[in-house]
Amino acid sequence: MHTCGFYPVADLHNPTGLILSWASNVLSTSEEGQIASLTLDQLKNGAKLVVVDPRRTALADRADVWLQLRPGTAQALALGFLHVIIEESLYDKEFVEQHTYGFEDLAQHVKSYSPETVAEITWVPADLIRKAARLYAAAKPAALQWGNAIEHDIHAFDATRSLVCLMAITGNLEVPGGNIHAHDPKIMGLADFVRADLIPDKRKEMIGAFHGIIPRLMTVAPAFFRKVVLEGVPYPVRGYY
Repeated sequence: MHTCGFYPVADLHNPTGLILSWASNVLSTSEEGQIASLTLDQLKNGAKLVVVDPRRTALADRADVWLQLRPGTAQALALGFLHVIIEESLYDKEFVEQHTYGFEDLAQHVKSYSPETVAEITWVPADLIRKAARLYAAAKPAALQWGNAIEHDIHAFDATRSLVCLMAITGNLEVPGGNIHAHDPKIMGLADFVRADLIPDKRKEMIGAFHGIIPRLMTVAPAFFRKVVLEGVPYPVRGYY
């Protein structure tokens, strides 16, 4: 789902040059109980801030660039960022060459998402799209913090994948102050807890999960989920959480 095999957490425990806060109102929610204070500490230490949010939040008021996008257009905006960074050769060429696959296909796909085209879709001015993309690409490192809001529309699957592509081509994956693979503590995992191994028949019926457990909605693409609900294949969905 996340294009790199793990959930890339913003590393705010190490110095970062820029925080790209995408649909994440951390000053009000303080996800995980500490992100608000970590964010404020980074800003006090000179990190720049780009905020993507339809609303003028307290965090948006602190931003160097605030992108007030039309709700539901995060995917287009992310592709606009990718267009600028690739078109202007701002990407990390060494990281792309050594650690990515399919860059040429990505570059071809985003050619049609110029800032002017994306501005028509998102209502964000083209000059601000360029400015924000350039800031993110120039910051070494940069941390991208996205919130649950981006996962609440039908384009969430590809929107989040596009953001991971953004992290990757700028060399901000698995670097201190960028986005990292935060390993779970060595305790009982979710798959052990539900004991999927005891119900192999259920494992065969999974509709998109990759974790060897009874289907989990969080790992199913929204478009596929709608298809399953409407068609009842491979089995009817009677409810979800």
